[in-house]
Amino acid sequence: MREGGSTDIALVPSLNALLFLMSDFGFKTIEVIKPDPDDYEQFSRGSRVVVYGAK
Repeated sequence: MREGGSTDIALVPSLNALLFLMSDFGFKTIEVIKPDPDDYEQFSRGSRVVVYGAK
């Protein structure tokens, strides 16, 4: 039984690839949210990002 939707393969696009795909899929507004100094360390280092998109 698989848990959490895990599979043998996981594809994680780079930030540039994600921004390109969002633009290509028709998102008119795309914004990478900048982390606050006291945010979780993976956000502060840029290992994880939050992206806002709107059509």
